[in-house]
Amino acid sequence: MSKATKAMVDVMARNLMNYAMLAKNHKDELNDFEKKHFAGVGTRGGTEVTPK
Repeated sequence: MSKATKAMVDVMARNLMNYAMLAKNHKDELNDFEKKHFAGVGTRGGTEVTPK
């Protein structure tokens, strides 16, 4: 794995962990967070990020 790819994966993993913590603590703030940080990111291809 190239360094660039590894860095990207690390950043994504960190974002997902932050997202999970937000989902637990601030359900009402999720929409704002989603618009800012997941704009244009499709969740169909991998794990579903949005709690239903």
